[in-house]
Amino acid sequence: MTAGERVRIAKGTPAKVDAPRVDAVTAWRRGEVMLDDTPLPDAVAEINRYSKNPLIIDGNSIATLRVSGIYHTGDIEGFAQTVAQLYGLQVTQEGDQIHLRSAVPPTP
Repeated sequence: MTAGERVRIAKGTPAKVDAPRVDAVTAWRRGEVMLDDTPLPDAVAEINRYSKNPLIIDGNSIATLRVSGIYHTGDIEGFAQTVAQLYGLQVTQEGDQIHLRSAVPPTP
């Protein structure tokens, strides 16, 4: 590894070396999450780190979507609504969970 690189380790996946932007990695200090063409499941995992009530992706059809932007930590509903507007998705509250799903029902 060289200066500025990091190793990301996630359960069930191989270790991955990347070189993220320092301002993106330290955004949490400013109460922000910076995403740059991030796969939706990774973006949701990052946003969920700052929330008691998790955001759940319902269905594989939206898992390939990518998200960019600066979002406030702790504003999981704002993140979900923004992504829903951007991609024409549906946001629902079910108990203490927020669900993000395709607005179009899956075909059988």
